[in-house]
Amino acid sequence: MKSIAILITTYNEEKYIYDCLQSIKSQTLLPNTVYLIDNASTDNTLDICKAFKFTNLNFVIRSNAYNIGALESFELGLNLVKEDFLMYLGAHDLIASTYLQECYSTIMTSSSIGHVYSKNIRIDEQSNYLRIMSGGNFVSENIGVRGVIDILNYGIHECTAVNGFYRTHVLKKCRKHKKYRPDILLLLNIASKYSIHRVNLPLYMRREFRQRSSSYFERISGQKETFLSLMATCQKKIDFIFQILLIYFLTPVDTIFFRIKKIPAFLIALEKSFGIFTLRFIRNFFASKI
Repeated sequence: MKSIAILITTYNEEKYIYDCLQSIKSQTLLPNTVYLIDNASTDNTLDICKAFKFTNLNFVIRSNAYNIGALESFELGLNLVKEDFLMYLGAHDLIASTYLQECYSTIMTSSSIGHVYSKNIRIDEQSNYLRIMSGGNFVSENIGVRGVIDILNYGIHECTAVNGFYRTHVLKKCRKHKKYRPDILLLLNIASKYSIHRVNLPLYMRREFRQRSSSYFERISGQKETFLSLMATCQKKIDFIFQILLIYFLTPVDTIFFRIKKIPAFLIALEKSFGIFTLRFIRNFFASKI
């Protein structure tokens, strides 16, 4: 039996962290270790975590002196992990009791599988059922052009697949430390080297919020959003486009024509992602030539 870890990063999650930890405790296949990195929470999150009792597994808690952001905390936690497999769990999310068992059984069917995720159930702030979601179409055997487009189309709007089950060495090898859409870059990088599989059962419960108390930038970086940070985010968007374009054009395809033929769909994905109006002219130009 291979070893399994779960990694959680927290910041002011006192309303939800107990239920999150309880969902781990109820697993039919228990992890060996739970790593929790707290980002200097100002509520009772850390006290709740320290008081929580697991049986038959290690519970490692690290508290940062100040809020370094979810991405840096993830990196800090990942460096602690020594187990063979790692599941990344959102602090306000839940997993069904068979989540680890299903993901473990799936990933063990082939050494080429680097990442497994499941369909998800959306719940509201009071844990009421909202709907079932596919989790996005990130399934890949050989990423190809279609795979890149699918990851972009689904990833921008629904990237719960990043909260999935990984081979630890794959995650450490493929992670891309970028502060703009690191989730999509990670999935693209994994899909270009390994297979990604989906468990077609709704086993991950993703919480939806009507309004968040912090911006995406603040949650990722731990810093308040300012004019300079907005400018930096714009720069990261540009960097992100060029990275995706590089992956796209380096992806092996059967013919050059097939790659060109897919450009309009690819640009639609970028347009949806960033709302860049000028992309429409480029996309329409290619569409008129094909």
